[in-house]
Amino acid sequence: MDTTNNISIDARIEALLFYSGEEFHEKDLAELLDISKEELDTVLTELQRKLEGRGLTLLRQNERVQLGTHPASADLLERYREQQFSQSLGKAALETLTIILYEAPTTKADIDYLRGVNSATTLRQLLARGLIEKVPTDEGKRGTCYGVTTDTLRHLGISSPTDLPHYKEMKGELEEVREYQEQTDA
Repeated sequence: MDTTNNISIDARIEALLFYSGEEFHEKDLAELLDISKEELDTVLTELQRKLEGRGLTLLRQNERVQLGTHPASADLLERYREQQFSQSLGKAALETLTIILYEAPTTKADIDYLRGVNSATTLRQLLARGLIEKVPTDEGKRGTCYGVTTDTLRHLGISSPTDLPHYKEMKGELEEVREYQEQTDA
């Protein structure tokens, strides 16, 4: 059931940007919403106005748009980040990091597909800790690609993900999972 028509277009954009956790090119966003670039510009300006004085802000630069946190929240977010860093990585973060180690470069969509859940928060956590980084997009893949950092490799005592134990077998198993999911989704 499509309920998107029950909310305003700026609310739909806000939900999409929040859910994705990534930036969108304005052209792609307008196409996805089936509106003109001019209408999108008007709606984004309105959303930006509505978010003034709130915890989130709309970031717009070079025809790209993304939700971000308000600069006035920086102290609180820094305390939260320090608190999170003092804790061990959870199961979701380890699972996501493992997928990136064996699948890199890989997109959020691919990670979400393999995990079966939205990984935006986990990816932000791993990025903030410096365990993963955004890397150039592979041909044929849309969206931001992720890979592990050299610090992660150094911490693991390897020079390349191919040095991981059972690398070829794990790559094969991940491919089998992907093929199985594609068959069951069809």
